[in-house]
Amino acid sequence: MLRNHGEDEIFVVGRLDTARRLHLEHLVTLIEGNAVRDWGLEESDEAIWVYDRSFDVLTLDQIPRSHMVLWPTRQALKSRKRFSMPVMECGLEWYEWRELYPSKLKTPTAICWGEVATHNNFVLNVGPPVFKNSAPVIKLDSSATEPDYTILVGGA
Repeated sequence: MLRNHGEDEIFVVGRLDTARRLHLEHLVTLIEGNAVRDWGLEESDEAIWVYDRSFDVLTLDQIPRSHMVLWPTRQALKSRKRFSMPVMECGLEWYEWRELYPSKLKTPTAICWGEVATHNNFVLNVGPPVFKNSAPVIKLDSSATEPDYTILVGGA
């Protein structure tokens, strides 16, 4: 049994070499809190990404290899709920991520930290990773620049 109701682990394929071996079409780096250490991001797992650059869901025909990997878990993915409603009744495809907020992802700059740690390890991230709930993020207003973020992290 998986740990959460979003079945996130179904989408996780491991390190990049595993994803390449499976010839998956679209991937995203998935940052968990334990990867935020010593003011940097350690190597993280890759996850199946079923969206295009505009965060519109791709059709299964556009992601045949990912479809093949996700197909055996379709019943678990279909049974997920979002705010007590089955995901498909919420207008999502069975293979979509349950919780995805494109407005938050369109601005790639973020400050993240590990939720459970012996001391703070804030990291400035300028890039496309998606962060799990164990790696919370701070995002400034869309007008903020990278130096604005750097000041908050403690840089000069």
